[in-house]
Amino acid sequence: WHGTTEISERVWYSGTPEPDGFRDNAPGHALIVTIEGQGAAPKVERVATRHFTWVSRRATSDRLAAIEAEVAALGSAASRWLIELHLDGLATLGERADIEARLFQLASQVFHLDADLAGLHTQTAESDLDALGPGALGAVAQRLKAQAEGGGAEAAVAERALRKLFALARRVDAGGAS
Repeated sequence: WHGTTEISERVWYSGTPEPDGFRDNAPGHALIVTIEGQGAAPKVERVATRHFTWVSRRATSDRLAAIEAEVAALGSAASRWLIELHLDGLATLGERADIEARLFQLASQVFHLDADLAGLHTQTAESDLDALGPGALGAVAQRLKAQAEGGGAEAAVAERALRKLFALARRVDAGGAS
């Protein structure tokens, strides 16, 4: 409803001067209308007025680099971008932790990042569990992995807990927390 729309040759709707959502319907314009004379068809020129750019992207986790490059190429203009990002795919716990760290960095470059990771499925690789060691963390991780793979009502909760445990343990190992 808020995008620039040509209804007929003589009827236009300019839309709103500033986008207000992620719909790709050409908002953020004013119209300059020139009429050469009585009965002449109007000449309509769209002039961009928006300050913010709202974009939606859907990508697989292995295509995140392309989105990062797109934002980096914007330079300081990236601070006026609002991005709705849907990531799909399959990642190990380690890969997912890397993706989440990259998204945190990307969010600091743009005005707003809404990252939807519901389509990014996580699998637990043995190397992920080995990274937690044979102690208490490793034992808890093994139990959470079994519960996540077992299905049922608690499987999704166990998977989220396992991801969180892995991310926190990784941060401690990197010296990010004590």
